[in-house]
Amino acid sequence: MLVHYHVAAGGFGRVYFAETFWMRRAGIPGWGSWFTNKELAGGGPLIDLGVHVLDMTLYAMGNPTVTSVSASTYAEIGTQGKGNFRKSNNIERGVGTGTYEVEDLATAYLRTDDGATIIMKTSWAAYTGAEDDFGFSLMGSKGGCEMISRNYALTGTLKVFGDFEGVASDHAPRLIERDGHAEVINRFVTKIIDGTPGVPTGEEGLDRARLIDAIYRSATEGREVMIGA
Repeated sequence: MLVHYHVAAGGFGRVYFAETFWMRRAGIPGWGSWFTNKELAGGGPLIDLGVHVLDMTLYAMGNPTVTSVSASTYAEIGTQGKGNFRKSNNIERGVGTGTYEVEDLATAYLRTDDGATIIMKTSWAAYTGAEDDFGFSLMGSKGGCEMISRNYALTGTLKVFGDFEGVASDHAPRLIERDGHAEVINRFVTKIIDGTPGVPTGEEGLDRARLIDAIYRSATEGREVMIGA
C-alpha cells in the first residue's frame, strides 16, 4: 500500500490519530440466513467488514500494537427486518424468514503502544449518507491523508495533506486501477509458488482476530478492555 511506505519513510512524521470506517446504509447480507445467526457467523459488520478496515489502517500506520479498546455495538435496523442488501425498502423482506441476532453497527476507540489512537465505525445498515463506503484517514505531525472508496471505487480515492512552501496543500496521487480481490488471490498463489513470506503474515491474522474478540468483549461488558489482559 502506497500510504504504508510513505508512513514508514517518515513522510507524515509521527502518525498519532486515525479514523477508519466501512459503512453501508442498506447492506445486510442475507437477512435471516447464517449471516445474521450469531452462532454461525460470530457477529455482524464488525467481523465481516470492520476487521478489514482495521487491518488496512493498522498496516498503513506501520502495525502498532493495540493496547486497549472501548467499544459499543447496536442492533437497531436489522431487528426491524430492514436493511437487506441492495434493497431500499426491506420491511417486507426478512420478517419471518429467520432471526437477526448480530449487531448492525459497531464503534470502537483504540489505543496503541506508540501513543496513537484510532476511531472505528462499521455498519451493515444505518441511516447515513453512505451507500457502501469504506476507508481511513491518518493525521501526522508533518502531514496526513484520507483514503475513501465509495461503492468500491478503485481510483480517485486517495488525498494527501501537507504544506507547500508553508501553505496548506492537498494532493491527489494518480492511482492505477488493479484487479481487487483477484490481485490478492494472485499474490497469495505467487507467494506459495516462490516460497517467500506473505503479507499479511499468519501472526498478523491471529492478532486481528484477537482484536475483534476484544472489541466484542468490550461492547458486551460495557467497559474498556486491555489487550492481553
